[in-house]
Amino acid sequence: MEDYGRRPERRVFHVDSECYVVYVGKTPSDYRPFVRIGNSKELPENVKSLINSIVVSDAFPGSPLVEQHNLDLRRSSDFRYVGDPRTVDRFKSFLQHREIPAEGYQTVADESPDDSGAYVYFYEDANIRLKMDHRAVFDLAKRAKEDLHYSERVEQMSHALRRDPVRTGPDSLQGLGCVVAGGEVYLFQNGATAAVGLHSEYYRDLALAGVDPDTLHLVITEEPGEGLVRLFKRAARTSKSILVAGTNGDDLRNLIDLFTAAKPHVLKADIATAPVGKWLKAGDFRLRRGAGEDEEDVGIEYGGVRLSLFPATAAPSSTSKIVGAAVNRARRALIVSRHGNNVEIPLREGVPYRMQSGIPDMQELLEASLNFTQFAESGLMTESERQGLTLLREAFDVVGEASEFKKAFAELPAGLMSPRNDPQSLFSLYLKNAVVAAGAGIDSGAHVASYRKLSELLNERVAAAPELAPEMRHSVTVYLDAKRAYSVIIPHPALSRGSVAQTIAARRRVRAVESQAERDSVSERSRLNRLIEELDTEKARRKRPKSEVQSAPEASAKGMTLREQAAARAAAREKEVEKTTDKKDVDAKKQRSGVETTKSSTADSTTVGVLAEADKRRTSVSGKASEKDSKTKASAFAVSVGSTSRQTSRSLRGPGIAAAVVAGILVLLLLAFFLRVPLPGPLERIADGVRGDSPTPTPLDTDAPAPMDPDSTDPAVMPETRVRDGEDSAVSDDADPTDGDAAGDGDRGVDPTTGADDSAVDTTTDAVAEGIESHGLTATINDIIVWTNAIAAENGYRSLGQPKGEVAGLGPDPDWIFPGSNFVLPDGDVHVVEPGDTLWGIATDYIEHQVAVDFAEYLRLTSRYQSEEVDEVSRERIIRELSELQRQSPSERFRAFIQEQFRELEV
Repeated sequence: MEDYGRRPERRVFHVDSECYVVYVGKTPSDYRPFVRIGNSKELPENVKSLINSIVVSDAFPGSPLVEQHNLDLRRSSDFRYVGDPRTVDRFKSFLQHREIPAEGYQTVADESPDDSGAYVYFYEDANIRLKMDHRAVFDLAKRAKEDLHYSERVEQMSHALRRDPVRTGPDSLQGLGCVVAGGEVYLFQNGATAAVGLHSEYYRDLALAGVDPDTLHLVITEEPGEGLVRLFKRAARTSKSILVAGTNGDDLRNLIDLFTAAKPHVLKADIATAPVGKWLKAGDFRLRRGAGEDEEDVGIEYGGVRLSLFPATAAPSSTSKIVGAAVNRARRALIVSRHGNNVEIPLREGVPYRMQSGIPDMQELLEASLNFTQFAESGLMTESERQGLTLLREAFDVVGEASEFKKAFAELPAGLMSPRNDPQSLFSLYLKNAVVAAGAGIDSGAHVASYRKLSELLNERVAAAPELAPEMRHSVTVYLDAKRAYSVIIPHPALSRGSVAQTIAARRRVRAVESQAERDSVSERSRLNRLIEELDTEKARRKRPKSEVQSAPEASAKGMTLREQAAARAAAREKEVEKTTDKKDVDAKKQRSGVETTKSSTADSTTVGVLAEADKRRTSVSGKASEKDSKTKASAFAVSVGSTSRQTSRSLRGPGIAAAVVAGILVLLLLAFFLRVPLPGPLERIADGVRGDSPTPTPLDTDAPAPMDPDSTDPAVMPETRVRDGEDSAVSDDADPTDGDAAGDGDRGVDPTTGADDSAVDTTTDAVAEGIESHGLTATINDIIVWTNAIAAENGYRSLGQPKGEVAGLGPDPDWIFPGSNFVLPDGDVHVVEPGDTLWGIATDYIEHQVAVDFAEYLRLTSRYQSEEVDEVSRERIIRELSELQRQSPSERFRAFIQEQFRELEV
């Protein structure tokens, strides 16, 4: 394997733009040695079952919408979320997977804990840092800038767009109209933009079109999408208010709630329920969903004009008071219907089309369409072109005077009125406007012959005119009334040779940002695959691999019921506790160093551990971060996510002091060996090794359920019976199966403080049944679905909700099981299918039976906890056992019940 000691940053695998997988293991057989930060559609399947911790940041790198695809829900109890408890709780609510375990953190004053291993630090500015053995491995804020996360990309695009002097900002989006960007049609009104649905790359598309993306304030949609997630991230940073209009309020509200409570950037957003077929006031917009037969139709009204969006061709909606136009989104064209005929106006990319009610008189129309005096020195027209337009304008002015018109018309030679093949010339634009003005003159009914003659000449010239270049920013005003519709092109007032060059440069910068962000993550995923190939993946997925030589309790567990297995494990655990716990030693330790809360893990443990209880809340800690790139951090929070061991020595200056310390340690070890004098924690562990004593189980010495390799169907690798913290001390890999103290007396559990036999728990007692009924600890639909899918997956069947019948590549249908078939349950027991059984019923029975086992264990533990003869150390152990009982329970109601008991016990 690669040596990560010299290059700890190599532990980070950048598998996608905002998804990182961090290797925190030390040996190839470490249990689930990966931590994930962010999520991605490209997350390799072979790493999902090797991830133990998923770090949840207030910045939500990646997209919450793809998180479902990143989870191995068949093993939801074998990984956990770590982070701010409130943030994690909102995240799980959004995913609708409340059964996934979560861990909180402990407030710390700096980034220098006493333990080695892997730590994640959380900061008030939503940054996250990960250290491995005191060496920096990962910094989210730094990687966000280096890898150009979405928020960083759009900020750079916004900066590039602000350097474009002819961009389309709020001032250019007044009135009512539409604009096309990236092939999508956006509505606008009074400086605000609205989208029907939202493309994930909306910001880039609008920026390339020269339209300010931060003008987007309204989204009309039925369900959350990637575009909406990105809009929320941007709006939270810019403090823009967002309104979402739709009928699916619950899903939209869940996504909004996810971001409105995030810190430090808080989203300002709300939902406007948009019933189909009714007009709704949504911010500055008056809109209606389902304006036509298709529910995707949207109509908006403003200033006596109605503008409708249709997925296909449709006639505009007009009344006696309101004139209308329709946008065909499929063809990206504006449809104007007059006198029974539809006039189709193509919609050009990045051009705002503004709807205006009423037709101006000829003089106003000429001023709007042929006002080119401000561009006389712009460099966008030649001198001959300016002379031609001057003569053309004179022809319009004297069209009513026959002799004058003939003279002006005669001075319009073909060569002078022929446009050059230059896409950056405004001459062709004004020729098109002149055609519109001539058509308006024909429709007016006055001097029709002169206007028609002028129109024929101009149409010949316009046919040869080139299309304007995209950087030639302009808008189109569409005048509408009940009889007529005319579109006039209005050049941007800041157009010049210099501004065109700046526009081209701005577009180039936007594209450069996008291309820079398109990082090739294929090599990173290949590097991750190479590492996984070097791991012992079977052991890496299993907390404690099956030993070739079984200890006595492990061998005797076969053929036992769940109740008998639980009783045997409890007896073995109590026997081990009785052997290794000495009350005299505990009292001496408490006098010298207090109750020791720092935990030491075994050498092969890389399981995720948490420095504090999950319900500890985030509190502020004063102090400044020492790193230069950390500017707003006022507090930090640490989570242990790897193998940790407390440092047992500190460097002391001076050879004399060092020699004295070594001599003192040797004396203490000799005393401990012969007299069994209690020593401080680290020295006591050394003495235990000298004496040959078994180490006391620590909270990190856990045994989570051994998950099955998803790719394996061999019963030999199916999960063993469910085991909890400290319960497997007698069946560990190091245990001697012939040692009577460690493995014997499997039928008894003795409380070392009271001497009472309390391990033989009967799950059929009235107390258990009454307790389950009184507390309502029945299986929920969510429980049954989760464990039905888990049992189905473990036995090679497909999950609920997948296609029915015979499908190539999928396992058997879980709706069809047959008598005599064997189903291995999550606790290792085997259920033989009988007539009338269903997989749903088997999962329900498993949950109810396990709740009975867990509630009986709960009664035993709480009875011990309340005993007056139990010391504080034993009470802490009981709390840890209750926590593990809560974590491994298949019932969400039982987990909530245990959490409530913690509050009553003031834990």
